Amino acid sequence: MTNPTTASYAFAPIDPAFEQARLRALEAAFDPTTHQWLQQAGLAPGQTCLELGPGAGSIAQWLSNAVTATGRVVAIDRDPTHWQEIQAPNLEKVITDLSQWDWPIAQFDLIHARYVLVHIPQAITLLPQLWAALKPGGTLVLEEPDFSLARFVHGPADMEPAVQQVNRAIAAMFTQKGLDPAWALQMPAQLAAANFSLESSQVEAHLCPGHAPIARLMEQSAQVLAAQYLATGEATPEALDAYCAAAHNPKVWAIYYTTVRAIARRSPG
Repeated sequence: MTNPTTASYAFAPIDPAFEQARLRALEAAFDPTTHQWLQQAGLAPGQTCLELGPGAGSIAQWLSNAVTATGRVVAIDRDPTHWQEIQAPNLEKVITDLSQWDWPIAQFDLIHARYVLVHIPQAITLLPQLWAALKPGGTLVLEEPDFSLARFVHGPADMEPAVQQVNRAIAAMFTQKGLDPAWALQMPAQLAAANFSLESSQVEAHLCPGHAPIARLMEQSAQVLAAQYLATGEATPEALDAYCAAAHNPKVWAIYYTTVRAIARRSPG
């Protein structure tokens, strides 16, 4: 996901090889659930779909197969580095920033974004554009992370303060970039306020032991974003080291963050 401005996107300055590996790990962890939600939303052959911030491209590729040759997928991102190898006859790549795109009107049967809007300042302002881009009766599927509910759950007591320090640092990093680390919790209500018909919503708490896929992802993120975490003043280098050790320790359990998912529809009329 690279549509937000460089200033707001925490992973923008990271080594491309690491970012590619991180995006692939996210796909491995979350694609099966994303597939289920897209199918639940009514994805069907012949539809026209929009994928916002395709990351490494797995969902854009999957959508192009799901809609078949009679359908069409548009994927938009300002940086094609991590998905340039994804190809399909019915896949159109748009290389631009969301804020600069001339949004089409009533073009899409389905729009999907995963971990995109959290990196966009004032993401609520994008919702009317998403509504207008959908055909009447079209469906929006959003999956966004919430970092406000992250917490240490079980393990050696001396690890808890460090984990909580880094949790606060993660939230503060978003806040200092002009972002809301808990925006996802407001997302269903904001969709309803933006004239969408909310059909389904879910909060998934990523409660897992150290060395689980989510824990490893957060450990990797902590290592590469260490300077940004420390710059918040909420965590010390020692706490960061202890957080990474906890994320690698199967005896330590934590909620690393939650994912809020929603299916919302533009009214048919």
